[in-house]
Amino acid sequence: MQTTITSEMLENKGSPPGRRIKPPGWLGEAAGHTRGHLLARSLGGDGRAPANIAIMYEKANNVVMEKLEQLIAETVRTRGPVEYSATPVYRNPEDLIPAGIHIKAIGPGLDIDQTVINQ
Repeated sequence: MQTTITSEMLENKGSPPGRRIKPPGWLGEAAGHTRGHLLARSLGGDGRAPANIAIMYEKANNVVMEKLEQLIAETVRTRGPVEYSATPVYRNPEDLIPAGIHIKAIGPGLDIDQTVINQ
């Protein structure tokens, strides 16, 4: 996922992840899986687009990613657009669940280059 996040994207909001989307390896909430947006809903990400959804675990998705997303949104609101990319990282080619999500976000006063460990 690669895009420029603008204030218009924040205003329009994205959509929640579609319940019908079941990424490869999906075992459901009972297994601790969540449908994680690569481009967050709060940043204008489309939850109905399978290419924008990856299996993530609760802590990585709703604690670590959320903090980064808030920082990015605040930068866009107060300083301007942010160049953004989110790339699932796999340990092995046969893995179905990413070991992490590599986030890059560069904008006025912002320079994030971090891999969120998916556990």
